[in-house]
Amino acid sequence: MAGENQDPDDSKPSGEFVEKRKSRRYHVPAVYRHHVKLRVRSGDASVAVDIGNFSRSGILFFSSEPYDVEAPIACAISMSQWLAKDVLFGARVKYCVEKDSVYLIGANVESVDDALWFEVFVEVHDFVVRQQQKSSS
Repeated sequence: MAGENQDPDDSKPSGEFVEKRKSRRYHVPAVYRHHVKLRVRSGDASVAVDIGNFSRSGILFFSSEPYDVEAPIACAISMSQWLAKDVLFGARVKYCVEKDSVYLIGANVESVDDALWFEVFVEVHDFVVRQQQKSSS
């Protein structure tokens, strides 16, 4: 998948990048991106992309295809191994930068279909990260 070898800490566009998110970012390390799936729909096309990080107000993902700035997108995050329900949300693309033949897309989250499921997802995500860190220590 696009960006599979990208490290989320290096996933900022070069140049005049200014951090705008005030809320905590949850990085999705490459080592377990196969557990966290993100599907993005723009228009009629829905594609699987690699998630770099997310917060309550934004998301960064890697795609082999570009997205138009200011385009509305519908997203679904899943962790099928741990959660039975996808977290659905709407976002608006804020930037799309090509880096090493992959597009880095940053989007503002505009709506979350079910805030409770988003919180559950965050808690499960944190649990998985902690378990991965313990097992690699």
